[in-house]
Parts: sequence; C-alpha cells; structure tokens
Amino acid sequence: ALLLKRFAWDRMMRLRLARKLARRLRMLHRDPISLAASLALVPVRRRSRADLPLERSADSRIDQLERFRRVLATLGFTNVVVVLDRIDEPTLVSGDPERMRAIIWPMLNSKFLQQERVGFKLLLPVELRHSLFRESSAFFQEARLDKQNFIDRLTWTGATLYDLCTARLRACSTEEENGDASKLALTQLFDEDVSRQDIVDALNQMHQPRDAFKFMYQCIQEHCSNVTEEQAAWRIPRLILETVRKQQADRVQELYRGVRPA
Repeated sequence: ALLLKRFAWDRMMRLRLARKLARRLRMLHRDPISLAASLALVPVRRRSRADLPLERSADSRIDQLERFRRVLATLGFTNVVVVLDRIDEPTLVSGDPERMRAIIWPMLNSKFLQQERVGFKLLLPVELRHSLFRESSAFFQEARLDKQNFIDRLTWTGATLYDLCTARLRACSTEEENGDASKLALTQLFDEDVSRQDIVDALNQMHQPRDAFKFMYQCIQEHCSNVTEEQAAWRIPRLILETVRKQQADRVQELYRGVRPA
C-alpha cells in the first residue's frame, strides 16, 4: 500500500498539480512533466494553494513576489527597482496600443504598485495616455494613480535639449577632424544670424529628446536637399530653422492630442 501510494498516487497528484501550475505560469514554457519533477523536490507542506500560484487572483502572485524579495534579502539585496521601458518595441507588440494595454493595465493596481521595498518605474508611450484617460472612474479608484507619483507627460526644457543635442554632436566628432571636440556647439550648424536662444526656443517646442533629434535631422536634411555642393553653404539658414520648427511643433501637438501616431 505504501509503495502504491508513493509511486502511483503521489505521482498522479503531483502531475495533476503540475498541470494547474502550467496553466497559471504562462511565462515559463515548461510542460507538466517537468514541473512535476520539480514539485517532487518541494516538501509536501509547501504544495498548498497558499504557497503556489494556483488562483486567478493577483494576491497569490503578489505573495510569490514577496517571497522572492525575502530570498533576495538574504543575498544582500534589500530593495528591488523594476524599470519598464520600450514596451512598444517587441515584435509581438509592434506599437499596437491594445497589446500594450493588455500588458500594462494589470500592473496598474494599487496593491501591486505599493509593495514594500519594491519600486516600479513605468516609462510608457504617449498612445497609452489617450487610452488611460478614457477609462472609467472605477479603474482610477483601483489603480489610485494619485498615490503612485503619476506624471502625465515627461517634458524637457529647450536648454536641456540644447545641451543634449550638443553632447550628441560632440560624440560624433573627433579631435583629428575638428581640433578640440569639446568646443563644438550646436550654433556652428546654423548661420551667424541664428542665435543660441533661437535654437533653444525651437527645441523647447519639441519637449522630448526623440523629437528634438527628429527636428535637428529634418533641419539638416532640408538644407542639404536645397543646396548644391558648388554653393559651399554649409550652415543652415534661419528660414529652414523656422520652417522645420513649425512643421515639427505641429507634429508634436498632433501627437499629444492623439490625432497622429508617433
């Protein structure tokens, strides 16, 4: 009877439990037989529903994360910071707002975001901002974004973007080509009648680094496409700066209003 229980009944119960775990642990890609072999190494008292993620509720998963944090604490890692970025870039997402929403929305839970010694920083695309503000009041009551240090829109000042673009310019240069690369400035790309403040004001309308880089690229592209090599006009005139500034500023505003994609 003991042999029958150990080699038949216990094995069948472990396989049954492993099948339930395989349905819940969708990120592991392990078959039930492999999970059953791992469960054989776990004491029986640790195979209860309270210790394994067998329920559909988020509470069991949060408990699992808390146990994982306690394990890390014994190794000297007392705090955990999770940074989530570029959610629109994976091939299975490909910038689809609905797929991004399916990934992010389950995380917008007050209990999940306010775990002890676990911090989350979610850097999300602007497309999700439009979906967020269409949610019901019940969603906001559950997420409690007012307690999560929620920032509606990250923006950079024109001066900060000017320094960032200048740093990019210097990183693309060498001392052999331009002498001291640390003396390069963004104003050297434009005519003498274009001041530093004109460039800063234009970049101030871009708000974000990616849009600032698009603005600079468009200025260079427009100038190069309208000037021949014989003219030897290597600096961007004010007219190109103002034209591109208006185009890019309109594009950024339409992006924030949800009229056009990024």
